[in-house]
Amino acid sequence: MSLLSFLPFLIITSGTYLLIKTKFFFILHPKRTLKFAFSGKNSKKSVVSLMLALAGTLGVGNIVGVAVGISIGGAGSVFWLIASALFSSVIKYSEVYLSTLCHSSKGIIGLLERAFGAFGKLIGKTYAALALILAFFMGSVFQAEAIRDSAETVFFARARLLFIPIIVFTVIICILGKERIKGAVALIIPTAALVYTGMCLIIILSEIERLAEVISAVMKNAFNFGSISGGVLGFISASGIKEGFARGLLSNEAGAGTSSFSHTSHRESEKDTASPYDEASPDEARAAGVFGIIEVFFDTLFLCPLTAFAVLLGGYDGVGLLSLKEITDIFSRYLGASAPFLLLFSILAFAISTVLCWYYYGRVSFEHLFGKRLLFVYATAFFTLFTAGLFGKISQTLFIIDTTLFLLSLITLTAVIKESSKLDGCP
Repeated sequence: MSLLSFLPFLIITSGTYLLIKTKFFFILHPKRTLKFAFSGKNSKKSVVSLMLALAGTLGVGNIVGVAVGISIGGAGSVFWLIASALFSSVIKYSEVYLSTLCHSSKGIIGLLERAFGAFGKLIGKTYAALALILAFFMGSVFQAEAIRDSAETVFFARARLLFIPIIVFTVIICILGKERIKGAVALIIPTAALVYTGMCLIIILSEIERLAEVISAVMKNAFNFGSISGGVLGFISASGIKEGFARGLLSNEAGAGTSSFSHTSHRESEKDTASPYDEASPDEARAAGVFGIIEVFFDTLFLCPLTAFAVLLGGYDGVGLLSLKEITDIFSRYLGASAPFLLLFSILAFAISTVLCWYYYGRVSFEHLFGKRLLFVYATAFFTLFTAGLFGKISQTLFIIDTTLFLLSLITLTAVIKESSKLDGCP
C-alpha cells in the first residue's frame, strides 16, 4: 500500500481541527468572504497568482483521475469527491494565510523556518529538496507522459511531430521568467477550462432529463463500503498521481503547501532590504488565503464534478477501468469527430500549464538550496526529464510522486497545526 493511502485520514483530521479553529467562517459567511478578497489592494495581482496556482493543480487528473475514481467506487464516489473540498478548502486557506503572514517571498518555506525553531532551517531545506523532486517528476516527467499518451490517442506514431514545438514553447516561456509564466498560464488556463467545460455541458444538457436519476444514484451509493473506499481512492489520483488512487482531497494539493509559492508570488521582497520574516498584514494574509479557497472551489467543486456527471450521463456502464480512450469515446458520441481533438487540446493545455507552474515552483526550491548561480543546472535537468517523458517511459515515477507528496504533506500539516494559534477568518 502506498504512503499516500494514509493521506486522506491525515487531511480529514487536520481539516476538522482547522475548521473549528477558523469557526467555519467561509461556510457561514461566503458572500462576505469573497467580497473581502476581491476588494483588497492586491486583488488583481492575486487573481494572476490564482491562475498560476490553478496551473499547478488542474490537469489530466481532472479528466482521467475522476473517471478512475468512478471506475473503482461507482457513482457514490462523486459524493466523497465533493465532500473532500470542505477539508481541502480550510487547509488551503490555512497554509496560504500562514505562509503570507510569515514570509511571502519564501512561500511555505518561511513558515517552516519559523514553526520549527532551531530545526527550522533544516526542515525548510528538506521541504525545498522534496519540492524539487516533485517538480522534476510530477511537474515535468508525469505531464510529459500525459501529453504523449493523449497525443498518441489522436495521431498515433505521428504524435512525435508535436513534441519539438511543445518543448521549444515551454523552454522559451520558462527562460523568460516568472512574469511570462504567469502571463502564459493566465491565458491558457481560462481558455482550456472554457473549452473543457463546454464539452462536458454538451453531454450534461443532452441528457438533462436523466440528471435527477444520476444524482439519486450518487446519493444512494455514497455510503456503500465500496463507494467510500473507491471515493477515497478516486479523489487522490488527480493531484499529480492522476492514476490508481483517487480524486478529491489531493486534486488541489491541499496539505502539500506547494501552491503557497503561487498565492504569495506577487509579494516578493529583496533579501538585502527585508528581514528574514517580513510579515504581511493580517488582511493581506486573509485575502491570499481566500484565493486559496477559490482555487479549491474551481478545481474540486467545478471541473471535477463536470467530468463525473459527463461520464455518468454519457453512457459509462460501470464495467472496467475508464481509460483516456474510453473517455474519448464517450465525448465522441455527443461531439462527433471533433471530440478527440478538443480533448487533446484540453489535456495539452492543462499539462503545459502544469509544466510552466512547476518549473517556477522548482526554481524557487532550487534557489533556496543552491542560490541563483547554478540555475542553469536546474533548467537543464528539468527539461531533460521533460523531453525524456515525451519520447520514452521513466520507471517508478508514480512511486516517487506518491512518497514525495506524502512527506511534503506531513511536514506542511505539522507546521500549520503548530502555528494555528495565528489563524483567523475574515472579519
